[in-house]
Amino acid sequence: MGSGISLLLLQEMARLEAELTGAVGGGDYHLLLIDENPSGLDSLKPYLREHLKRYAEKNINVLRKYFVSNMQLVSNEEMIDYFVIQAMDLVHFDTDINKIKNVDLLFEAIVENVDIKSKVLETIAANSYKPTFFFSNTSSIPIHILNEKGHLKNRLAGFHFYNPPAVQKLVELIFPVGMEPALFSLSHELAKRLNKITVLSKDVAGFIGNGYFIREILFACEKVRELSRIVSLKDAIYMINRVTQDFLIRPMGIFQLIDYVGIDVCQHICQTMSQYLPNELFQDALIDQMLADEIRGGQYPDGSQRDGFFQYEGSNRTGIYAPLRHEYVILNEEGTKTLDKQLGPFPEGHASWKVFQRDPHLKEKLKAYFHNLHQLNSSGAEWAREFLHQGSEICRNLVKQGVAQRLEDVETVLKNGFFHLYGPSDFSAHSMAISGGQK
Repeated sequence: MGSGISLLLLQEMARLEAELTGAVGGGDYHLLLIDENPSGLDSLKPYLREHLKRYAEKNINVLRKYFVSNMQLVSNEEMIDYFVIQAMDLVHFDTDINKIKNVDLLFEAIVENVDIKSKVLETIAANSYKPTFFFSNTSSIPIHILNEKGHLKNRLAGFHFYNPPAVQKLVELIFPVGMEPALFSLSHELAKRLNKITVLSKDVAGFIGNGYFIREILFACEKVRELSRIVSLKDAIYMINRVTQDFLIRPMGIFQLIDYVGIDVCQHICQTMSQYLPNELFQDALIDQMLADEIRGGQYPDGSQRDGFFQYEGSNRTGIYAPLRHEYVILNEEGTKTLDKQLGPFPEGHASWKVFQRDPHLKEKLKAYFHNLHQLNSSGAEWAREFLHQGSEICRNLVKQGVAQRLEDVETVLKNGFFHLYGPSDFSAHSMAISGGQK
């Protein structure tokens, strides 16, 4: 996450300086990147160069306008090289947080641990020569807790990017009670400059995104246990994953998405939500067992997928973890065909997420598909309807509890943060019944 946030900030700083002065690297802007792991900084440098070049190539017409008065830059190649080299000169790399002494704005994107985060923020605040505004990329920890523990004097806001930050359009903004008023306008202005869609979340553990995601994870684990009375546990994982990806028309099934985020990350978020939302338990034995078996998921530094509930070769799922056997089992065509047969056929009008995503008549075709889903009598369709109902209930409860201001805000998070093509309430049994009755 830190790499992507660094890239976004660097691109905008270099672009803004070029727009205002016709040059980059004049000394008005500085970006200090701190990572206690030197190898993390070593891998960050080529990442920034590569993506700065892509950015410059994509925006060459704008750069030509900015650099029109620079007679030394004639060709596109010269302008691109200049932009990359000068932008990299804005960056300073270090491993010591004590070097942060005189900054206007600081982004924190470290491990999802309240004690570690607050200690780092407290150290930076104590060392600063002048008041600094802070943004935290935490996905679950209440901002007011970090503010209090870090002694930040109400100068902290939540600025939650979705992964990867350079691609994902969504940012959740979290403003705790008593926050410095100037942070409101600064947060919105920065999000606008970074070309992000913003949604406001109440300062509650998990916010909107994980408030939905974690509850759906727990529901999926519960459904796996129900299904495992009929099939093996690993087969139940496969079947629920297929229902949530293919029957519900999503880019990933729920267990593949857990792998992508990281099973350990999901557990950390569960623990945080359990701590600060004591009236609700966010824990599941299946998640705990995977971590007990040292299966964590997540990504390698190059962005490739680590093994989790599924085993991966590149982007392909080649195996599935059998928790009771503590080993991976090959996903073979014969075995998955048997499980797919138990789920039953897709409703009429089915297509993959990729196909639906490109369809100019998306809404009408999804409406017809989900109408057929609600009419189909099969195991897969039944499970899918249960997830639709549960998702709709989660959304409505987030609004009822004040975490989201409106139902549309929850669905904006799902559509832009999780790439869902629809909101859970769009094609629930209730909405389909109403639309059907109006025909």
